[in-house]
Amino acid sequence: MENKKLFILFFVFVVFVGISLLVQSLLNDNNRNYTEQTFSSEDGVFFITVPRGWVQLFDYELNDVAQIQARNRRTNSFLVVITDSQEDFDDYNFERTIEIVKENLLAGWRNHTILSAIDTLIDEQPARQYEIEGSIDGTKAVMLATYIDGEKYFAQVLTWTIASRYKTSEKEFRAITNSVRGLN
Repeated sequence: MENKKLFILFFVFVVFVGISLLVQSLLNDNNRNYTEQTFSSEDGVFFITVPRGWVQLFDYELNDVAQIQARNRRTNSFLVVITDSQEDFDDYNFERTIEIVKENLLAGWRNHTILSAIDTLIDEQPARQYEIEGSIDGTKAVMLATYIDGEKYFAQVLTWTIASRYKTSEKEFRAITNSVRGLN
């Protein structure tokens, strides 16, 4: 009788451990599958990868010409990707186009300061990134504005958040921007 009780206890223990390991494995697989997600433009040409917590917006809430737009409510962060075909320009010039779109962007900011400007590569294409600090609609914000000279497209990747959260978001913003694909 004592052996039968031990066997039942052992059996219950093995089943419990097996179920626990299965649940842990499923949780790990779910976390691994959802740590990043890829958003695409409606036409399926452009892609960008964002960490968990971002939600793609389709109602042009942030920008009425954006191909991709998203937000992260938890961090109060935003993302907009705007692309223009280079063939739509009479005389496309990357430097001149940057100045025009940057000037239009900054027209909506008050007391703005360009904190930094660096040349880099995004999707193996030449790019320039600006960190911009200022006020938008009475709220202090910091934006990472990236302009990319793709083979066929000129792209703007704009990520921003409130000023107090930028330093903790900067690395994520740069990773998101570096994930852009489809510009060649």
